[in-house]
Amino acid sequence: MLPFAVAIFLGAFLLFLVQPIMGRYLLPEFGGSPSVWTTCLLFFQTALLVGYAYAHVLTKYLAARHQVAVHLGLLMGAFLWLPPMPDAIDPGDASTSPIGQVLRLLITHVGLPFVLLAATGPLVQRWFSDTFPHRSPYRLYALSNVGSLLALVAYPFVIETTLTRAHQAWGWAIGFVGFTVVCFWCGRTRRATGGVAEVAPVAEATPPPTIRQMAHWLVWAGLATGLLAATTETLTLDIAAVPFLWLAPITVYLLTFVVTFGRAHGYRPVLLAGAMLVAAAVSLDLRVFGTRASFGQLLGGHLTALAVAGLICHGELFRSRPQPRYLTLFYLTISAGGALGTLIVAVLSPYWFDHNIDLPLLWSALILCVGREILRTRDRQRAVAWGIGQLLALAMVPLLRTGAFDHLGQHVLTWFVAQRWKLGLVVVVIIFAVGDHRHGWVRTWQRRTSWGVAVLGLWLIFHYLGSALQPAPDTVAVRRGFHGTVTVTDYPTTDPRAHARFMAHGNTTHGIQLTHADFVDYPTSYYHPDSGIGRALSRSNQNVGRNICVVGLGVGTIASYGMPGDRIRFYEIDPHVVELAERHFQFLARSQAEIEIVVGDGRQLIERENRARSSPRFDILVLDAFSSDAVPMHLLTTEAFESYLDRLAPAGVLVFNISNRLVDLRPVLEGHARAHDMFLAHIIHYPASDDWWDFASQWIILARERGTLDVDAITRATGIASPETLHGPRWTDDFASLWSVLR
Repeated sequence: MLPFAVAIFLGAFLLFLVQPIMGRYLLPEFGGSPSVWTTCLLFFQTALLVGYAYAHVLTKYLAARHQVAVHLGLLMGAFLWLPPMPDAIDPGDASTSPIGQVLRLLITHVGLPFVLLAATGPLVQRWFSDTFPHRSPYRLYALSNVGSLLALVAYPFVIETTLTRAHQAWGWAIGFVGFTVVCFWCGRTRRATGGVAEVAPVAEATPPPTIRQMAHWLVWAGLATGLLAATTETLTLDIAAVPFLWLAPITVYLLTFVVTFGRAHGYRPVLLAGAMLVAAAVSLDLRVFGTRASFGQLLGGHLTALAVAGLICHGELFRSRPQPRYLTLFYLTISAGGALGTLIVAVLSPYWFDHNIDLPLLWSALILCVGREILRTRDRQRAVAWGIGQLLALAMVPLLRTGAFDHLGQHVLTWFVAQRWKLGLVVVVIIFAVGDHRHGWVRTWQRRTSWGVAVLGLWLIFHYLGSALQPAPDTVAVRRGFHGTVTVTDYPTTDPRAHARFMAHGNTTHGIQLTHADFVDYPTSYYHPDSGIGRALSRSNQNVGRNICVVGLGVGTIASYGMPGDRIRFYEIDPHVVELAERHFQFLARSQAEIEIVVGDGRQLIERENRARSSPRFDILVLDAFSSDAVPMHLLTTEAFESYLDRLAPAGVLVFNISNRLVDLRPVLEGHARAHDMFLAHIIHYPASDDWWDFASQWIILARERGTLDVDAITRATGIASPETLHGPRWTDDFASLWSVLR
């Protein structure tokens, strides 16, 4: 048994280790978008499907010795793909979605090795079942998930922090060669007999799975991976696109596999039926009100919800598992469902819907499937748990929104009063479903129970999906693409002087413009005249004809600081932002400066222009891509910083918007400033209590000479730090840790 266990464990370890390695290579090349990882998940799930199909065909149509020979031959052929190190990547036209290019790079650099590793689980389990026909192979599946978990935990905490990307790729290549040797060991150990003849008689007499049963596997697997992809996308958008936040959801996802497939009683349907409704409420509430939550609340809430969903989906898969003879078909169908679920989130949903409804859609589908199972099995205990779970879900929401629990009783009471009709409906449904006023609680399934479950399930779906599909009041425009969902809304007010228009990326405001003629040119949100950028661009201490570069457009508020003779070039990675800023806001059109907008990743465009030496140096270079909750870390590495300095005029300044509620980016910039002997000014601005259009902000200004910062507009707000007094970590493309800057 030892060679089979080693092969299963090592194959799973390598399979999940290569995923973050490739993600780290690709992420900086495509703007640090969270959709890079979602696209990677689509490839990995599809390649998993191909690997499972290969294992199924191999074991079905070839004799034992031929299976081993073919597999070993392909493994050695895959050496040509080693190591998995993409060369310099050209992201191409920024106006088109890079999904196809990401998939092509993954296929050409890791395609065959990944497919063969993906085939390891079902293939080696089938070899084990043929060699030991009276022993269950499903525990090996749990072992494979342990190997996967070890890779996911080791990468962000050990591998990423000690090895460069190149060393990671070469180390993985050596591991793949070792895996090939272990597979040869398995082939030698396996009995030299044919596949079908080796199956135990009880399996021989078992009828093949029906189409309905395979559809059952497909749906549950698709729901699990769809929720995995949607949860990962939500976390990386709200926090940062970094390996830890890619791998944490996969770790939870795999743990649910280990629990359900590793223990006979790992799945508790009654308990999870109630917990599911609480989990759905938490996850969907965080999706809407995530900007009020802390890092711990966001991470803990979404991961707990994913764990509950994964236990349900994988528990239903384990309960309906076939005999070992049909093991490869079982895994093939599961992988097809996984590919389908990821395809919906990565490709189909952005194509079908203008705004992101992935989480509400998938949670509604899960509620529908669980409700159907309750009705099909007539499980009264699960029906009762469902009703209790919904009551708990309604009670959890006010707790999530109270933050530090100030005035908790008042918040909870207000919430319950506002939701009294929902509570009343749930209570009535529960009583109608499981109670009888004359004979006490009914202990058997009644027709009223079916109606109660159906009404509660349909109401939940209508509530979650209906609210997600309904656009927010006063919505002007919505655009969804590879880089996320961008929304333009009007601020409802009866006072025309206070009327305003907002742009939001996800849940984060990216700009405001007051529409009244007296205030239309007034810089709002993070760009108040007393903010860091306002002081850096102050007209009182600037020469005419400045050459200004801004990475990140938003609504174009910085253009309001332009003076006649100025040239302001905006780099914006999302073409939808450019369209909406030009069409629905006036900052760009009304600016006194000459405005140019270039679509693409700011770092890549600056590096390309540096190589061409075709553009003038910048007097002011503004990095304004950090005010969102998602931090594009590739814009703060040593390599990126050196490209900025190469483009900066000798007396120029670098200005960074580091306004962020979850991370503190000042230490990273201090590390870069010390390394390049630069002076630093950190300006924190707090708005007046009545100025709702003015946001608290933090800006850091860096300059090579102290005199550049020693002007009244800056020194009235803060001191100037010398480079020898600064300390902090320096991120690189190979090394970058979010843990060091979490608030």
